[in-house]
Amino acid sequence: MNITAPIIVIGAGRSGSTLLTGILSRHPEISMFGETNFLAPHLWNVVLQDLRFGSLMTWPAPTLAIRDGKRRPQQRLDLTWDNPSEWSKFYGMDITPYWENERSRIAEILAEKIMKLIKIDETRKHWGFKEIWNGSGTNRYDWKIYDTIFPNAVWVHLIRNPFEFAASNAAWNAVPFTYSFMIERLKDWVSMVRYSKLRQQTGRYFEIRYEDLVTDPQKTLSPLFDFLNIDWSVECSKAMEIKQVPSNRNRDQEMEVFKSQAVEVAGLYNLAEEFGYLEDIKNTGINLINDNVIFAENEYAEETFLHDNNTSSIEDNLTAFLKNMPAIDFVLPREHIFHEEGYCYIYPFRTMAAKMFSYLPVYNHLILYEDGNPLPLGNALHEEIRRAGKGRYSMWYEQIYFSTSDNSDPRTNGRTYSVRVPSYIYVLENLPEEQIRGVNL
Repeated sequence: MNITAPIIVIGAGRSGSTLLTGILSRHPEISMFGETNFLAPHLWNVVLQDLRFGSLMTWPAPTLAIRDGKRRPQQRLDLTWDNPSEWSKFYGMDITPYWENERSRIAEILAEKIMKLIKIDETRKHWGFKEIWNGSGTNRYDWKIYDTIFPNAVWVHLIRNPFEFAASNAAWNAVPFTYSFMIERLKDWVSMVRYSKLRQQTGRYFEIRYEDLVTDPQKTLSPLFDFLNIDWSVECSKAMEIKQVPSNRNRDQEMEVFKSQAVEVAGLYNLAEEFGYLEDIKNTGINLINDNVIFAENEYAEETFLHDNNTSSIEDNLTAFLKNMPAIDFVLPREHIFHEEGYCYIYPFRTMAAKMFSYLPVYNHLILYEDGNPLPLGNALHEEIRRAGKGRYSMWYEQIYFSTSDNSDPRTNGRTYSVRVPSYIYVLENLPEEQIRGVNL
């Protein structure tokens, strides 16, 4: 078994990843695990970013810290694991050889530990796990980390009809399927599909449509199995006999939402056409507008996607402008916070200006504070916020999903919850309700 070459299932959730994992798991030569909740990047960041090349490193740090007979002062560094040149400047010498050795050493250790943590059967030829939802509004983990830990990974991108994905998402989370909910999930679908397609550059990338997998799993997976140099097993077919947990979908309501008004989401039309969904979408009666947005190959640059997932130069410039604008601590008004489910509470932005701001990439990096202390678990999945709480939060479109550090009610626990926002957002969101309605801010 090659620990550097797992099969990693990526793409949007609610797209058949459980079925696919079940099929692969039943193959006598494959050992699969489900979702790891992005264990690999979390561990990588703990070791190489949060510790800032500290005591875990085997390079001669004490020697490097002394230059011209004088010890360099200890200071907090805003340096990242992938920037050896800046570390070289700090130490006054080229540390690239040490950096490369350490990165390789730690990557090998993490790959082995991850495999053991998820209890992979090492007697089998191949192994893998699911890493779905990456590239969504709340999950943006750098693919380069995976390339470092698993340099020979095989990427399986699972894709489903975007409108079916959106409806299934609502049913699974037991939330109303509304037009606005559908639009946000369609935006997420575009974002996750684009981000997953970045894996094409590895040369070990396979796109699989959920609809094809259900219809003929053997034919659909044959390119992957050929690449892995394994034959189809009759055991794989038995996974199709297992009943999946059904989601309580209201098809009549879904059709009403689908047909309620035209749908226009940047890039959706051409991606739907690329994956062969356009005819089905039209036959359903959905009026999907052709926005003529085609993502050029150079727009799949990972650095661009991670730091500014937007193709509009106007929004690019606006994001840069907002980064330089004075920021003010905006305390979430208790009277506008409402309980959603479990430990999850929501603050919905009240003004159009704030809602528009929430669609900019810079919004995803905001930190939520409790009495001036940053809550620890940002970009959390909404289901985790509901079930576990403990300070998990998510900067979502047009609203903030969050839980308190002790799972108490933020409306009555006497604490303040705040985010640092551009000054104009602070001013507008603090306006009385009648003024907001009166001028449609």
